[in-house]
Amino acid sequence: MSERFSDQFDFTRCEEEPIRTPGSIQAFGAVRVLAVGLDRVLAESADASQWFSRLPEAGEMGLPASFAGALEKAIARDSDWPVRETLRVGAQRWHLTGHYLPEAAILVEVEPGNTGPDTVGTAVSDLEALIGRVKAARSVDELMTTAAEAIRGITGFDRVMVYRFAEDWHGEVVAESRADHMASYLGLHFPASDIPPQARALYVENQIRLIASVDAPVIPVYWTVSNRAPAELDLSQCSLRAVSPIHLQYLRNMGVQASMSISLMRDGQLWGMVACHHATPRHVTLDARMGAKLVGDVLSMCLRLVEDADTMRARLQHSFHQREVTDRFVHSDELVPALRDSGEDLRRLFRASGLLIAEGERTWLYGTCPNERCARLLANHVGERMKANGLGLYQRNGWSTPLFDHQELTAAGVLALAPTADYRVLVLWLRAHEPEEVAWAGAPEKAPEDPLNPRHSFSQWREQRRGLARPWQPWEMEAADELLSDLRQLSLRQMERLQRLSENLERSNRDLEDFAFIASHDLQEPLRKIEAFSTMIQEEAREGQLEGLDDYLDRISSSSRRLRALVGDLLTYSRVGRLDYSYSRCDWRKVIDRVLELLDGEIAQAGAEISLEGDFPVTYSAPVLVRMIFQNLISNAIKYRASGRPPRIEIRSRRVADGWQVTVNDNGIGFSQDKADAIFRPFLRLHSKSRYPGSGIGLAIVRKAASRIDTQVDATSEPGKGSCFRLQVRAPGDSEE
Repeated sequence: MSERFSDQFDFTRCEEEPIRTPGSIQAFGAVRVLAVGLDRVLAESADASQWFSRLPEAGEMGLPASFAGALEKAIARDSDWPVRETLRVGAQRWHLTGHYLPEAAILVEVEPGNTGPDTVGTAVSDLEALIGRVKAARSVDELMTTAAEAIRGITGFDRVMVYRFAEDWHGEVVAESRADHMASYLGLHFPASDIPPQARALYVENQIRLIASVDAPVIPVYWTVSNRAPAELDLSQCSLRAVSPIHLQYLRNMGVQASMSISLMRDGQLWGMVACHHATPRHVTLDARMGAKLVGDVLSMCLRLVEDADTMRARLQHSFHQREVTDRFVHSDELVPALRDSGEDLRRLFRASGLLIAEGERTWLYGTCPNERCARLLANHVGERMKANGLGLYQRNGWSTPLFDHQELTAAGVLALAPTADYRVLVLWLRAHEPEEVAWAGAPEKAPEDPLNPRHSFSQWREQRRGLARPWQPWEMEAADELLSDLRQLSLRQMERLQRLSENLERSNRDLEDFAFIASHDLQEPLRKIEAFSTMIQEEAREGQLEGLDDYLDRISSSSRRLRALVGDLLTYSRVGRLDYSYSRCDWRKVIDRVLELLDGEIAQAGAEISLEGDFPVTYSAPVLVRMIFQNLISNAIKYRASGRPPRIEIRSRRVADGWQVTVNDNGIGFSQDKADAIFRPFLRLHSKSRYPGSGIGLAIVRKAASRIDTQVDATSEPGKGSCFRLQVRAPGDSEE
């Protein structure tokens, strides 16, 4: 046992073993650490001289010229590590590998190759055969078994196992190829403590590892230029790195004298391993190890492709059904009724045994669920935790302290969504537990009285697991997150609908106030005239005085027309704020052109000149409201024209930061700027009816119509110099939403 392991480490804390800096190497090769300039030896193994001296054409540092040149190129590029080269001295091959160390040094490994036929060709041939068999593989199991057989054929190990990690890092042997005299571990589980976190991290960095003999002596590594301890040399990337004595004893307990591991990676994470065992010491040459590593890399790639294909099929099928459900939500703006209407479909969507919808203290249950009291308890518990952590999506599998008796029968697994910001509404999918029997390779616990030996027995030991449901797959969590987004959109629509109702109510109240004012003032004026002239007609008719009746009737008729106009304008004003107009893609230039066609008679009679200039908005809005705005603005500009000059109206539009600015300028009589806001009030008039007839509601319609399409309107003016009405269009652009 090396000094590094024996004297400086407490074996009761194996997760802290110095596995990266053991201070020694295995005996089937040698290492030498050189300065970056390749001109000084900084450290080396005790056997370095005898190994490096055997290399052909070795220079002063023991490096062949060709390998030294390859190292210099990699140093200059600061890439292409590790550097490998195979040399031949007679029938003997030598493998050289160079690594760049964090200490700004170069670590060189040397080890012998074989003296027989070239195994690289065999490895490539086996790899090609594997790829051919992979193409024909019908399942993940067949793929893994094929890879295990190919690696066993390349390396000659007695037993090759494919080992897959679970979420809690315990592992299961999922494929195996073995000699008859080796015990089978297929289907057995190994506890996570067998491969502690620091070992798993090292398997990610250095993805192939050979232990040629568990009982071979180790070779110490010494610094040659200082008093630095061997423990200061990081050998993480070194193939020859010495092995933890705990792991060596672990292998002995399994009846294994040599082993090799190949990491199986997925998306940069450790998916599993290929573990190779031999009943006697076995050295596998570097070229054979690289061939086996190629097989492992192909297996990793193929596992990803096959698993991704399986996941994609399940995901696509789920997406189809989820879209069927969410399409119904598009036509609804009430969250809980929409959820209740789709309760059974939502339950089946995530393959749940039960579904719970909660709104406050009310619950709706579908499938196999706890009773209502327990359901409320569960919903409140989950909702509190989601709210405390700001979560919209939550999942849990297994409860160390159940919330109610026999919870595992209905709610061992929970997937929950919170579609409302106040967590008042929750949707919980429930899965009942699925009792499982797990076959372990020996009891998972270590014996406390014997910390060096993780386990003496690997005989099958069966554990009955209860309280866990079938776990939610990553793609199911992604689908749940997408559903959460759809439900939040529905919740937002509900809030917007309530906001619209509130705004409509407020608008209706304002309209009632306006109507009360109008009814008490504007509408009463023509009614009073009608009543007065009708009384005069009656009185004069009784007295036989009929000469003035025509004048009285004309005045009654005029008052009736004014009353009719007032009522019509009032209805128009009321409809602008009350009706739901059809919204669509609206090209404002085309709407204005249509208004000019409708007002062609008025324009011609007044001799008005109208010009349009600029980039006009194209928005998602109500064309009818846009028409009302411009029809009233242009009519007003013609009506309030100055005496002695023809009306000139300029309609301009330009892009601004948050939309468009559209202006309507005229050369009319204008008004005092302190009346700029008052002119938009219903029935307010700045001029006499005799000179400028009308109801005084046109600009009120303009402002109300503009507010309905997210547009602000204001005015600037000066008496005798015309007016400018400015529309700030805050629409998002060419949207058809």
